[in-house]
Amino acid sequence: MSIAQEVYNRIDAIEAGKVIGYTYFNLPNDKSEALAAALTRFTQKGIIKRLSKGLYYKPKESEFGKLAPNEDQILKKYLYQGRKRIGYLTGTNIYNRWGLTT
Repeated sequence: MSIAQEVYNRIDAIEAGKVIGYTYFNLPNDKSEALAAALTRFTQKGIIKRLSKGLYYKPKESEFGKLAPNEDQILKKYLYQGRKRIGYLTGTNIYNRWGLTT
């Protein structure tokens, strides 16, 4: 099976709105160029969308168009490494979540 077909099968299996990175595909390091090329092609076709360098998501279809992932999914990639927490929300963002400010 080609790398592109393997990547497509993995993307097809995830739920819409989930943020994924290169590590999601569990491919050997020597296949990283093929993985990057496949992800670029799938982004151009509209199958996935690029969130930032190395992070992609499968958009959720709604009657208003394609929806981005929720904020928690996006922040999870930056606040956790595996199951270990490596960062915290601070500032006005957390105060807004707690309802202390608007």
